[in-house]
Amino acid sequence: MDGCSIIWSKRKPRLKMAILQLPSSMGGLDLPNIRFYQWCAHLCYISDWITNDDSSIWLDIETSLSKYPLQDLLFFRSFKSVEDHCNNPVTLNTLKVWRSVQRFLGRSKLTSALTPILNNPDLSPGWLDAGFNFWLNKGISRLNDLFADKILLSFEQMVEKYRLTKQDFFRFLQVRHYILKSTTLIGNPDVSVIERMLYDTYNTLRSFSAVNTQRVKQVWEKELSVTIDEEMWEDIWRYAKTISICNRTRAIQLRIIHRLHISPNRRAP
Repeated sequence: MDGCSIIWSKRKPRLKMAILQLPSSMGGLDLPNIRFYQWCAHLCYISDWITNDDSSIWLDIETSLSKYPLQDLLFFRSFKSVEDHCNNPVTLNTLKVWRSVQRFLGRSKLTSALTPILNNPDLSPGWLDAGFNFWLNKGISRLNDLFADKILLSFEQMVEKYRLTKQDFFRFLQVRHYILKSTTLIGNPDVSVIERMLYDTYNTLRSFSAVNTQRVKQVWEKELSVTIDEEMWEDIWRYAKTISICNRTRAIQLRIIHRLHISPNRRAP
């Protein structure tokens, strides 16, 4: 039995589940979104991958089953490349969730500033040239290390900052070419953001939902010949929830605002 059957007592649903899962201030009932909770559970583990907590026992075990650092697997474009470097089903499932969250947030086609340079199958020079190991020792491990204040550094600036040599010039050109031609980092305002989604809470995920109650608001505005601003609209929903301690009374208020009651006008042919 699904959630809708329980909520509507096996009758035809009057509101979409997505509406009911909205916050009460937006016209919903704060029903839990099980998918978001499942995503959040996996994102907690991914957060541990990023912070690399030494006290975590399971992290050592999971890392030992991967050819490369777990956080690097987050930024491989092809999932086939991920599977080539890790065959642990637990890790792969978490990575699938990561990609689902990216698609939901509209970030699946954006390049992360944390994309690794060394041993990156999407960046051939970093995959084939062992000289990038020296870059790693100098503190250059990710594409973000080639930026300062969201601006791509010149080779002269890289030399000054990381003490690179003239022999590194060609490697710099290769990585710069990759950034300019194969990533979205140039012109991306989030280039220096350290993957905020790892720390997003359930409410943040919910805020990205495309579902809203604006259509209902527009119908009320047209019928009453008034303009309802967003603050007033949130107050209306909030009042509907706090008007009584009786759940039945609250439900009646929500039905009224959602225009679910059959009025004489709606019954008329």
